Amino acid sequence: MKQDANESLFTTFIFWVAVAFLINFSGIFLLFVYSETLNKEPDFKTNYAIIYSTVTIIKNFLLCIAATMKENPNGKKNNGNELLKDMNPAIFNPTKIETY
Repeated sequence: MKQDANESLFTTFIFWVAVAFLINFSGIFLLFVYSETLNKEPDFKTNYAIIYSTVTIIKNFLLCIAATMKENPNGKKNNGNELLKDMNPAIFNPTKIETY
């Protein structure tokens, strides 16, 4: 919850890596469930190869998206202080009363 609100979740490297492996693990799990139930069908191997290839291609595509994400140029995260610099300090420090 401490992540800056100005930074979109879709622009982070870790989001795309997590999505890629979540899709990969769930796809492989469902593939094994499929193989346990329908392995006696004649076109099982073809369907298995299509599903496995599709899940793997999606995972690799999402990992490519993750690799293209750039970090902040100076390596620091924006913690929102730039938005607060023009605010009245009395709002954040109620014990200090300013007179104008």
